[in-house]
Amino acid sequence: MRAVTIQKALQMEFLDMPMPTIQQPDEVLIKVRIAGITASDRRAWHGSVPGDTFPFIPGKNVAGEVASIGMRVLNFHPGDRVAVDPMFSCGTCKYCLTRRTNLCPSLSVMGIHRPGGMAEYLTVPASHLHALPQNWTWERAAMVEPFCSVVHLLERGSAKQGEKMLVIGAGTIGLMLLTAARFLGLETVIAGVLPSRLQRASEMGASLTVNINDPDFSKTLQDWTDGKGVDLIIDTVSLKDFLPKLLEAAAPGGRLVCSSFADLSQPLLPSVFVKKELQLLGARLYSNKFPQVISWFSAGDMQPERLVSHSFDASDASDAFRLIEENPADSRRVLLFFNSPH
Repeated sequence: MRAVTIQKALQMEFLDMPMPTIQQPDEVLIKVRIAGITASDRRAWHGSVPGDTFPFIPGKNVAGEVASIGMRVLNFHPGDRVAVDPMFSCGTCKYCLTRRTNLCPSLSVMGIHRPGGMAEYLTVPASHLHALPQNWTWERAAMVEPFCSVVHLLERGSAKQGEKMLVIGAGTIGLMLLTAARFLGLETVIAGVLPSRLQRASEMGASLTVNINDPDFSKTLQDWTDGKGVDLIIDTVSLKDFLPKLLEAAAPGGRLVCSSFADLSQPLLPSVFVKKELQLLGARLYSNKFPQVISWFSAGDMQPERLVSHSFDASDASDAFRLIEENPADSRRVLLFFNSPH
């Protein structure tokens, strides 16, 4: 079989590799059909791989079909379409036992801490597979894993129908949040910098878009909420020293969820949290979200495929990575197809 391999920083090749085989009775051999390029894949392409061990196979976001099964696998059969859960945890710590596997001290993620799934074949335990409808496109299948992070962000923020939400960042995660928010019945403002991305957010149904650098940023949000502030803020980029402005935009009792972080040049005074009873929440990856995303997509209203901007054959993976690097404004979700023409 062949796999996308990072030979060293910024050098990628599509090479012949040993064919994986089922080693344990609970394992499944997957014929990979599609992989989405994620931020962690791009970091690996820039040389950030575990232990500087090259060559390295990236790939956290993978879907395909069952090729063969171990003797103890009862719930999957050859030909089934599946999405792969890339997160491996110990299963015995207090976090795993309370379904917060993303906090497991032994957490290992495909394409980050261990070789990923950008290969024609992959073996994983059956417990890491989630069945997909057979009539789904592979583009839709590839959107399941990234939307798991979106579900986690919204759940951390206790998002509720009818609330007003501000999303900082008009990139892929921001647009996915917008898509999910519309599905759940939230009004959403998208804040970003690049006009093309803000225009895209408007086209996808944002209630309002605003440039982060606009001197009237705070006033615009106050006007939009009739002076009440926004109920939920999700910050996907964490600009330095921007947090105080977000706290100002929050309504009393509001929640702020951060999926990344940046240093502050000045101490953050706790008075604003006390006076407005605000909550500041972190969000790391996700845990046990695949069934919910699959249910959302099956409802038929979300159209996650709209977020796909480009697709390539896996043999052209290096071109796909360069496209994202050179044209980030127009590269929303970039996919690689394996084992078949697209």
